[in-house]
Amino acid sequence: MEVRELPRGERASDDTDRATINVLPSGKAGFTLVWQAGTVTAHVLQGNDFPDESAAFEAAKRAAEERNIEVLHVERPDA
Repeated sequence: MEVRELPRGERASDDTDRATINVLPSGKAGFTLVWQAGTVTAHVLQGNDFPDESAAFEAAKRAAEERNIEVLHVERPDA
């Protein structure tokens, strides 16, 4: 799987498979994975209880690999 990390604050196109990594003020982090599959416009999976941004990023990559995503765009909103 190819991972394309976008600059912080940049959004991926709505028609791409993408993960959004969010960090809470507490330092905990989560991700939202959105991917295209078949005739469904988008599927969504969320995980929101990781100790830090790095752990959320790794979990998002594992989830994408399990779904056979070929190219994953990773976005991180501005804090």
